[in-house]
Amino acid sequence: MVVVKTAAWSIALLLLTAVMRPAVAQDWLPSNKEVERSINRTARIFPDRYRAVLLAPPSLIGARAELPTATVVEMEPNDSLVLAQTVTLGDTITGVIDPSGDVDYFAVAIDSGTIIDLDVDASQFGSALDPIIGLFAPNSTDANFIVLAVNDDSDGLDSRIIYPIESSGTYFVGIAGFSGGGSPAHTYTFKFGTLQLTEQEPNDSSGEANLVAIGDAITGVVNPVGDSDYYAFDVPAGTLVSIAPSSGAFFPSMRFYDTDGITELTNNDFSFEIEYFVAVGGQYFLEVRDFGAGGDPAYFYTVELGTLQIGPGDPTTLFASGIGAPGGMSVGGSGDLFVVDFSDGRVVRVDASGNVTTVASNLGGVSDVVIDGFGDLLVPGFDNAGPVIWRITTSGQRSVFYSGMFGTAITVGPTGDVWVSDFQYIVRFDPLGNIKDSLSTGGVSVSDLAFSPAGELHYTGFDTVYKIIGGAPQSVVTTDPFIEGIAFDRDGYLYVANGFEGKVILFDPSYQLVSDPFARTNLGGPINLVFGRDTSGDMTANLFAANLGFGLNPPYAGGLVEMNPAGMRAAGWRVGLDLLVIQPATLVAGTVGAEYRETLQVEGASAAVTWSLLSGLLPVGVELGVATGIISGIPEEPGEFPFTVRGESGGSFGFGSFVIVVSNPTVTVSGAADAILGVPGALTPDLERFLDIQGNGNGSYDIGDFLIHVQADGQLLLSAQRAVDHLGIDWRDDR
Repeated sequence: MVVVKTAAWSIALLLLTAVMRPAVAQDWLPSNKEVERSINRTARIFPDRYRAVLLAPPSLIGARAELPTATVVEMEPNDSLVLAQTVTLGDTITGVIDPSGDVDYFAVAIDSGTIIDLDVDASQFGSALDPIIGLFAPNSTDANFIVLAVNDDSDGLDSRIIYPIESSGTYFVGIAGFSGGGSPAHTYTFKFGTLQLTEQEPNDSSGEANLVAIGDAITGVVNPVGDSDYYAFDVPAGTLVSIAPSSGAFFPSMRFYDTDGITELTNNDFSFEIEYFVAVGGQYFLEVRDFGAGGDPAYFYTVELGTLQIGPGDPTTLFASGIGAPGGMSVGGSGDLFVVDFSDGRVVRVDASGNVTTVASNLGGVSDVVIDGFGDLLVPGFDNAGPVIWRITTSGQRSVFYSGMFGTAITVGPTGDVWVSDFQYIVRFDPLGNIKDSLSTGGVSVSDLAFSPAGELHYTGFDTVYKIIGGAPQSVVTTDPFIEGIAFDRDGYLYVANGFEGKVILFDPSYQLVSDPFARTNLGGPINLVFGRDTSGDMTANLFAANLGFGLNPPYAGGLVEMNPAGMRAAGWRVGLDLLVIQPATLVAGTVGAEYRETLQVEGASAAVTWSLLSGLLPVGVELGVATGIISGIPEEPGEFPFTVRGESGGSFGFGSFVIVVSNPTVTVSGAADAILGVPGALTPDLERFLDIQGNGNGSYDIGDFLIHVQADGQLLLSAQRAVDHLGIDWRDDR
């Protein structure tokens, strides 16, 4: 749901509650922060990661008219309209809101046709004040006043009003602290300035565009309804253009056109401003209009035409598109990229040509993906029972790696262990999904996990990169929020993605800043990073970024971009390792008393293999050959016996998880009796061994074994048992 709140709605709300009724001076102050923020401001919906962050409009310095200036100290008492302190356009007031509940009022004479610019600076200079300001019509009194405009949080927490004056007169301006805050620390500076329009009508098409230049601050008005204003300006080749709007009463919708004035290159429908890399120099065009195709004499705007610094990784190029909402990604041994799309609950494969195909779907809430040592995808998601970590083959077959944990990020370490973060912990699993240990993140919600070439685990959260030292996190990089994906090259250089600012930053192995930005074209967060591999599995210097798309338009939103190969310094560091593959995948079943023999092998072993039992138990009577991998022996009891083995060869290793199912054979009473009576071939040696194992275990089949078998079979007559007992035959222990 997209919510659009306009100044017209906000002012109407204030007028309904404030105009022409008994009141006190402070009654113009809205009591609800969300109402305040809706006044002279457009509310927009951003991705969840950035939803709570308010974008601050740019400075409008340069658009202000040149006025005589003076610094005036606020003088008390001035806490009502009748006591308002007189100031002059051009003045800068230094004051303080003190005590709590204080409101400072000023009176200023303004001529008709003036565009007044009331700008407060407080919190950005370290003041405790969160200011809110109001503009009132002439002849307003404390009991009867007309509110023309109110603003809160225009530039961060600071406030600003731009308003056209239609009639000459003495107007009133008030400033107060949010929720009545006040103290000697609630200081402010208040600039009473004006704006001059740089726009010249007619400029309703690219053919009539006003000529401007990079570095200009364009001030215009969208009027009447449906008005569009066009501007033309020259852009040198290789320039990252920044077009940043500011507005009071409406949201400026901007379109950036190619040199023909017709072909739209991008717009700000998905962001506050426009950033666009111009590869070919020439004259480009900008259109400014109301987002809702409205117009009004009060629809003033200022647009700053500037440039942004680019880095060695620029310009990025589109590698793949149409992924939806890409999150984490990983690279396979043949160079294919695997990316989660959490909008559709799927994992996609991106081949070397950028073609996108679905590997697995209906995964629910997927967030990240890593390729484990067996070459399978591990993907945190959900099934019908709740959170789960899926194991998915590259052909799409799925099983459960672990059930019951919600993962925000996942990686594989240099030992093959799997590391998964949730909202407060990082849990370590062995390659088969058994929990080994965990550590606390100190309440930090983890965005990404990565191991450095030194084997040290790093993770990101909000504005910090942490490294695990001695089982505890330590901050190694602190920067602006919001940072997400991280990747290391083979030399230990760290690449950090900041999705909110749409850039990648580079740090050296000692975490000193190398390049900010390393890249910033066609990037919008949350952003995940991964280095590529070639078809032989070797790491390459190709660095890819997955864009959820904050601040971007399709195809870059929901797509993958590649950093400029010419700007890369080294190949990437490999995530995880390739485990040896142990065969067979499953073991044959066994039978009590029968010889069991199965041989484990390692595919492509470069040297002799050493075997060990890591966990679980083999059936009683069965052993694993350390040097041979042969599982052999005579099982002595039935059941299911799960176990894990490790095979090591030439410095590489692998794991195998198996279950041997052992069952009892079927022996008829008549066959057992015939064997006791000496009938040749009545029982096989294995069956006689089984009867001895379940009987007295003396190494041969005898009458005691027979009687125990028929008793277990429920066919030993009570009278026969008593007779045997009477004869003094201890058939239960004939050893």
